[in-house]
Amino acid sequence: MPTPAQLQILKTEIDTDPLTRGYAGMTDLQIADDMNLFNRAGAAPSSAVFAYLASETNQTGQGSDTTATSILGRLQHVAEARPKATQVGNEYDGDDVFDRGTASGHVKVKEKHAAAMLFALVTSGQSVDVDWTANAFDSALDELVGNANAGVMKPGDKTAIVALSQNITTRGRELGLGKVREGHVTQAKALP
Repeated sequence: MPTPAQLQILKTEIDTDPLTRGYAGMTDLQIADDMNLFNRAGAAPSSAVFAYLASETNQTGQGSDTTATSILGRLQHVAEARPKATQVGNEYDGDDVFDRGTASGHVKVKEKHAAAMLFALVTSGQSVDVDWTANAFDSALDELVGNANAGVMKPGDKTAIVALSQNITTRGRELGLGKVREGHVTQAKALP
């Protein structure tokens, strides 16, 4: 939930439209979507990716994984899990880390390695420039995306990580607002 000061920043951005985005002709949802586009020069990659992973959440909606939790925490959970090795009948060994109750819920070795690599990179405290579009990193991110895989993040999160790693951010993040939602725009526009 944005603070009153953040709502005022958002209101000023919408009213003055300093980047001439055309906010006056947009719906509240369109303004929010526009402010969440990765199209602005951004912060140093490691810190930006860490901040994103720490603040964004996900859940698969499968089994008891119905509460959104931090992507960074989900990464750590998968990185520390015991991976699936075999299937006997309908039973799998390995950890079903998010209690999804599905075959895809059991962590696979590739998912564990991908999570461990990403978690180590963003929590090392080092400024690390990584080209997330390189095949090895792109494949690793794919292992973490969607319910058929580890369920750590959504496809849009992968897009955001790649953009942030290339020093690209959103207008909302640039203004210190984080992810702008339709309701935030509605609240800001209602301010005097």
